[in-house]
Amino acid sequence: MERLYKMAPSWLLALLLVLYSAALAGGAFFAGRWSTPQRDLGVTFYAHIVSIDDTWVRVEGLEINDINSRGTVEFKVTEDTQLVWRNTELPLRSFDPGDLVAITHSGGVLERDPGYLLQVDRVQLLDDKW
Repeated sequence: MERLYKMAPSWLLALLLVLYSAALAGGAFFAGRWSTPQRDLGVTFYAHIVSIDDTWVRVEGLEINDINSRGTVEFKVTEDTQLVWRNTELPLRSFDPGDLVAITHSGGVLERDPGYLLQVDRVQLLDDKW
């Protein structure tokens, strides 16, 4: 091995060292990326609450939304659904019909009347009520 160092030009050794370092860095980057679960951030739209009960919410999408988020949809609030106002967790009873909300969902939408959101991740109250 020592003989190889004496025979090879110094620029070749430098090039091999750079390539070796790049391969290690690339391998570490992709190993870290693949070991970290990637989360879909979902789709967010704005709406007014039309009706609400113990676990079901019906909302009407606002005109400022994309055409696909303007109609009436329903969804069920589960234990995985975040209910927040100014980064503070709220109980569902804090929301009332007429409240302006931002809804983030990552599941599909059942095409029925009204539409049904399969997975609602977050409902954020946008109005100041207090």
